[in-house]
Amino acid sequence: MLAGRSCTTHWKRLVELQRRFSTARVMKDTLFLTDGPITTSAGAASGIDIALWFVERHYGSVIAAKTARELVVQMRRDGSQAQESIYLNCRAHLNSAVHRG
Repeated sequence: MLAGRSCTTHWKRLVELQRRFSTARVMKDTLFLTDGPITTSAGAASGIDIALWFVERHYGSVIAAKTARELVVQMRRDGSQAQESIYLNCRAHLNSAVHRG
């Protein structure tokens, strides 16, 4: 299914995916992408982004926004965003008191 197609997976498994499927075009720094009938994602959280993308694609942006609100998430991230977030780097220390508001 992945032969000659662009695909992605979790950043920890990119090398393994390329090794196992040498003819696939494994893309890093993307949350999800679609190549033909195949959609792949970077992990569990990006699955929510894909679900919202599908809703938006088939039912429009208003329904997708309402669905995101029901899920208590921000409107979906664009699939082309990098997997690593600068915001995660800010929370890499052990002192949780820094984040209390």
